[in-house]
Amino acid sequence: MAKLFREFLRRTLYRGKGNLYTLDDPYQILSKLLKDQNITGIIDAGASDGRVGQRLLKRFSDAQVYQFEPNPIYAQTLGAKQNQNNRFHPFYVALSDQSGELELQNTVSPGNVSMFKPNAMLHNRYGDSAKVQGVIKVPVTTLDTWWHEQGKPDVQLMKFDIQGAELKALKGAGELLDSGVQAIYSEVFINPLYEGAALFSDIDLLLREHGFDLYNIYAPRHDTKTGMLLWAHSLYVHRDRLMIT
Repeated sequence: MAKLFREFLRRTLYRGKGNLYTLDDPYQILSKLLKDQNITGIIDAGASDGRVGQRLLKRFSDAQVYQFEPNPIYAQTLGAKQNQNNRFHPFYVALSDQSGELELQNTVSPGNVSMFKPNAMLHNRYGDSAKVQGVIKVPVTTLDTWWHEQGKPDVQLMKFDIQGAELKALKGAGELLDSGVQAIYSEVFINPLYEGAALFSDIDLLLREHGFDLYNIYAPRHDTKTGMLLWAHSLYVHRDRLMIT
């Protein structure tokens, strides 16, 4: 009976999601892990329309959220949210390991837009939605540069969802990572979906060098045809600043 039930779940509720690592809501977990901490600053890299930023501000009532979103299609929405809530602080720039200008690969689906070109695996999974329909030139900065320009605000929590550019953004945030960040929640690619984009293993090594340990992995996604693990979300906690016992 148990085997039949597992097969039922695989074919219905969890179809296409592969193995389920945990049913926990990562945002609830963050609230529990950080409940005794004074969370005043949150980085939201890849803010999109600001929905994640809103969720984080509801959970951390004393925090300011600093949102980074270079795609111009979201500028009006983020600006409206800023007008409605003075704890929103959007910055319309991309994040990397150097400042200047870069080209975003403007795919049919905004969710696939990246500084990296989609590879064959992404095209096979998402079809036309992964097709590049042009490029968008946008300004780019490092988090350390931004941090200094803003007067070094306290940041305890960082969230990344920037389609393979997470490693570059983290490399440009060395000072900020060492300043007091306690937790990092990031999308990670287990297998490559973009040409030259970072993988989970790259991000894991860098974060461990800065004192962060992997807490858990959430919402893994598999290729529905082959079963291969593609991407997930990871939660890291600093081993000294946020001791988990």
